[in-house]
This record gives sequence, C-alpha cells and structure tokens, in this order.
Amino acid sequence: MDERLLLTTAVFDINKTGMLVTEDIDDPDFDTRTSQAGEQRHKGFEVAAQGAVSDKLFVMASAMNLHAVYEKDEHYQGNTPADVADWSANIWSRYELTHQLALNAGAFYEGERFADNENTIVKDAYTRVDIGASYKVKLSKSDINFRFNIQNVFDTEYLAGGGPSSVTVGDGRSYRLAIQIAM
Repeated sequence: MDERLLLTTAVFDINKTGMLVTEDIDDPDFDTRTSQAGEQRHKGFEVAAQGAVSDKLFVMASAMNLHAVYEKDEHYQGNTPADVADWSANIWSRYELTHQLALNAGAFYEGERFADNENTIVKDAYTRVDIGASYKVKLSKSDINFRFNIQNVFDTEYLAGGGPSSVTVGDGRSYRLAIQIAM
C-alpha cells in the first residue's frame, strides 16, 4: 500500500470492580443513593483504519463492539451498565483543495444503550455529522491556521448521557471558529 495505510485492532476482556452506582430512591430526605457495584465485565473488539487514499484525501474510520455486563452484583446481576452501547463507529475525512485550504467531514454513530442500570429505559441510537474547513497562511515568521467547524450539521436530536432522572441532551447544531498561531 506504499506506506499509506495503517490498520489496527484490539480485542479486550476487562473486569472492573467497585464501580460507583447512583440510583434513585424513595426517601423523604434523599433523592439518590450511591454505592459500589460488585463486578463489571467488558468484552469486545475494535478495528480501525487510517490512511491517505490519494495525495489530497485522508480518511480515518473505526468501529467497536462492546458487550458489558454486571457480574457478581446483588442488584444488577446480568444487566448492562448504563450508557454502554453494543456498537459505536466513526469515519472522518480530510480533503486538501490546495496547500492552504482543506475541507473535512465526519460521521459519529452511537448504538442503542440503556439509561439506567436496571435496563428499563433505552436511549435510541444516533448518528451525528460534522463538517469543517481549515485555511493556513504564513505571516512574517508565523504560521496561522484558521479552522471553522459545524458540529451536528443536521441538528440531530439525541441523548448524550445521563440517567433516568437527569438526561444530558446532545448539543444541537453549533459553530466554532479557532485561530492557531505557531511562532
């Protein structure tokens, strides 16, 4: 491949003990209780590729499958921990129009996952698309990079995190301009 492609993979089997778990409780003095869970087991694999398709086009992509489960836990035995998706993936590309100007675009996928450790509330899968551009100039002895990005181009509604009583809604369409000066 003329040293233009890097392929990586990882296979893992991780046991985690003593994880903190917060749960809602019906108590006049307290809303939640935090305790340590028994043991979680996370098994899965990830594959990734990155490389130059041509002298102007660069692409990175990865996908991960993750099976997580509570093991040896009196409350959640056999359940999936909150916010752990079976599948996630992303792809990112950069195309250089000139030596100064480049365009980029990417998509980020997060699979269906539970919002609670009891596995009673399901958060839908979603895909978010971002785009951007960068422009480089040389001024005196400094390199100046201008970057403009639009995150969540299609204003996709999604749940990014949180649990049954406090949900984190994903950001809507947003814009970012950054200027980097290297002297």
